[in-house]
Amino acid sequence: MGELITALSREQDGRATPEQVITEIADVHLMLRQLMVIYGLDACLKEYDRKQRRLLRRMDKENGGDYRKEKDDGNKG
Repeated sequence: MGELITALSREQDGRATPEQVITEIADVHLMLRQLMVIYGLDACLKEYDRKQRRLLRRMDKENGGDYRKEKDDGNKG
């Protein structure tokens, strides 16, 4: 993850390309998937879903309505 943080910082000031950031994102994603297997894939996915639902509720509250519906309506025609 340190290399991703470095790539993000460098990309902001022009010393790295978006492709380099994408490479680091892929590396972090692979490592996280390996850790999920080590610590229990089902437990990790359950916690991920819980946190995602919480985030959506917070976004709904901040936007005074259904965030997902507003996003969908904004993408239409």
